[in-house]
Amino acid sequence: MDTKRKIYLEDKPRSQALKEALQNFAFTNHTEEVVVQEALGRVTAQPIYANRSMPHYHASAMDGIAVKAEATSEAHEHHPVHLVEGEDFVYVDTGNAIPPQYDAVIMIEDINDISPGVVEIIAPATPWQRIRPIGEDITYGEMLLPQGHELRPVDMGALVAAGMITVPVVKKPIVHIIPSGNEIVPVSENIEPGKIIEFNGTIFSGLVMEWGGIPLIQPIVRIINRIFVKRY
Repeated sequence: MDTKRKIYLEDKPRSQALKEALQNFAFTNHTEEVVVQEALGRVTAQPIYANRSMPHYHASAMDGIAVKAEATSEAHEHHPVHLVEGEDFVYVDTGNAIPPQYDAVIMIEDINDISPGVVEIIAPATPWQRIRPIGEDITYGEMLLPQGHELRPVDMGALVAAGMITVPVVKKPIVHIIPSGNEIVPVSENIEPGKIIEFNGTIFSGLVMEWGGIPLIQPIVRIINRIFVKRY
């Protein structure tokens, strides 16, 4: 009597198994547009370019006063310069637009109030001091993200700042998971001796989701005379 155990499975190196599996499938990437706020973890389908500069205007980088730098050139601790609101300066907060006639900002901590509408400075300002110019963070038309980039929270913020409402991404692949075996049953059925709850489908489903796919677990397939039939 031949008591030698028959071996049905043989191990293959992972690289070989992966190569053989990929040879049996033809993968085609499809593109879809998704709302930026829902794009976390998705992969860009093409390079992404900015629709808008950030900031899109010359902005104050500090709370203080916007001034003409030239008008402050003689300011010194031994020669204070007085400035009149509306003529020589305007008050600005961080992020405010700089009026076109001014080209510098002096921090609020560096001015002294002399009287209503009059301030004193003891140091000169330089052109574009404490001003964020147009496009300091993002410039219109620049490439924000390359093709094939997995979107992170910081990327989503940059896209919104650059005026993006939606972003083109690669569609998630749909992966069908087919459990098979005569001994396995759904978790909803009463378990009997010799039967095993089908749990591998749940594991594979989780792995597919982790890897960015959409899993579809199919009904258990029974094996009858080596022919696979669906179990309903």
